[in-house]
Amino acid sequence: MKRNQVTRAEDKVMPRKAIALPKDYGNWIAELKRSIAGTRQRALLAANEEQIRLYRDIGRHIP
Repeated sequence: MKRNQVTRAEDKVMPRKAIALPKDYGNWIAELKRSIAGTRQRALLAANEEQIRLYRDIGRHIP
C-alpha cells in the first residue's frame, strides 16, 4: 500500500460462513415475538389504568 492511501472497509470484509440454525428456530422466534407483544399490551393497559386513576383523582378535587 502506498503512503497516505486510504483503505476502504469493503476491501477488508472477510467472507462469512453460513450458520446452521436449529430446526425449531422459526417457532422460537414466533413465540418470542408473541411474548414481546403480550408484554407490551400488558404494559399499555397498566399505564392506561394509572392515567384513569390520576384523572379520577384530579376530578375529585375540582369543586
